[in-house]
Amino acid sequence: MRQTVGNACGIIGAVHALAAAAPHLPQQGDGRGGPFLDGSYLHTFLPRALPLPTPAARGALLEDPPPGAPAIAGEAAAAGAAGQSAAPPAEAEVDLHYAALVPARVGGGWHLVELDGRKAFPIDHGPLSGGGGGGGGPLASLLGDAAAVARKAMALGGDSISFNMMALVGGSGEGGGGG
Repeated sequence: MRQTVGNACGIIGAVHALAAAAPHLPQQGDGRGGPFLDGSYLHTFLPRALPLPTPAARGALLEDPPPGAPAIAGEAAAAGAAGQSAAPPAEAEVDLHYAALVPARVGGGWHLVELDGRKAFPIDHGPLSGGGGGGGGPLASLLGDAAAVARKAMALGGDSISFNMMALVGGSGEGGGGG
C-alpha cells in the first residue's frame, strides 16, 4: 500500500503487519473482514483494498475510504493526539519512519518481505531460513530473520539511536510470549 498521507507511516506499517497476519488469525463475525471485528476500520477497509491491482490504488482507498469508513488522515491525527509525545503536522519533513517486515508466499516458499509505503513495491529479503528451532516450519524463523534485516538497517544509521521495533506475536496459547 502506498503511503499518501504525510507522517502516517506508523499507521501504514500497522495496517501492513495486521493485513499480513490476518490469514493466520481466527476469523470474526461474518468472515469477510478476517479476524477484525464487524464494522471496525480494518473489517471495512481490507476486503476492499486487497483486490486492488496496485499499491497506489490501495493508498488512494486509504486516503479516500469507502462509505462508512473513517479517513486515515483523521485516524492518524487522532492517534497522534492520543500519544505520549506531540506528533508533527502531516506536512512536516521528518527523518523517522516505520516499515513492516512480514512473511509472504513467493513461489512455493515463504519469504521475508519489507512493506514500506514510501517505496514503489515490496522488497523481498529472501526465503525465511526456517531455522527457528522447536518446529513450526519456516515461519518459526520469522523473528530471527526480521532481526537480521533490522540489524543491517541499524548499521546504516550510524550513531543514531532513533530505531525501534515492534512485533505482533501470538498469545500464550500459540507459542507467543504474552499472556
